[in-house]
Amino acid sequence: MNKILLTILFLILFSACQCPISTVQNTKNPKKLKVYLKSKYSWKKEAAIESVGKYIVKELVDQVIALALNKNEFWWVRASAVTTLAKLELEKSIPALIKIAENDSNINIRLRAIEALSKFKKTHVSDFLRLLLKKENTKIIQYAVIAALDRENENDKRE
Repeated sequence: MNKILLTILFLILFSACQCPISTVQNTKNPKKLKVYLKSKYSWKKEAAIESVGKYIVKELVDQVIALALNKNEFWWVRASAVTTLAKLELEKSIPALIKIAENDSNINIRLRAIEALSKFKKTHVSDFLRLLLKKENTKIIQYAVIAALDRENENDKRE
């Protein structure tokens, strides 16, 4: 009897969910995505960020950058934002990615930002990576920067 009541209660609560994650993930409408990016629920923000990258909704990049830089945001939201910025490869995201690579409290997010920066063929990005390599004490960050610079050199040789 208790199992049946728990199942019914679960179904009622689950069906009361206003917006299933697939609805957010499959949204192409910038107005709806903007609302989801401002949601109080981190899962909606993360799904909206992924949609911005998936459907290349460039007019929402500023909101994605703001979420990536927001240290009060959950780490998985910031990580998703950095991944989306890497996918979009827009120059306007470079300053944010540099700041994240240098200062984020989560090392995994820093690593994603370094990888994202390696996609840009800009002198100031290369200069930043070399400077970061010199001043960084964390070995895994140093290895990531070396790998990013190696990828950059490989790409230069191919061209």
